[in-house]
Amino acid sequence: MLKKMIIRKYHKKDIEEITNMGLNLHANYKFDLNDFSFCLVCEEDDAIIGFITYSIIYERAEILDIYVSKIHRKEKIGTKLLEKVILECVNKLCENITLEVDINNQVALDFYYSFDFKIVARRKDYYNNGMDDAYVMEKKLR
Repeated sequence: MLKKMIIRKYHKKDIEEITNMGLNLHANYKFDLNDFSFCLVCEEDDAIIGFITYSIIYERAEILDIYVSKIHRKEKIGTKLLEKVILECVNKLCENITLEVDINNQVALDFYYSFDFKIVARRKDYYNNGMDDAYVMEKKLR
């Protein structure tokens, strides 16, 4: 039977499921959006299998979190989510998109490099209770 996969804006009923997934990113994850932040979910057969949160403040965008459930990795879900956000940022005339990534997360670094993100700075003691540094990466859009 064919599985139906869609990417859509989150609904309030999704918050608990998103939060549970986000706890895999970090132990104190809290789903918290404001007037400038957004969330897209990837849903397959009525179950959320991934999400991305991001903010757009005037001409600047930032990826806050991206997560795909372990059993659905290598299915290009993260790619589809990020492509959708990049397209929205281009349409809203953003100049760039930034994000932070653990310097030890080579899988994530390679993923972002594939979208032409470049390392522009390093944040000391950013992850794991101050144990690991983060790279700030940027993708210029115009």
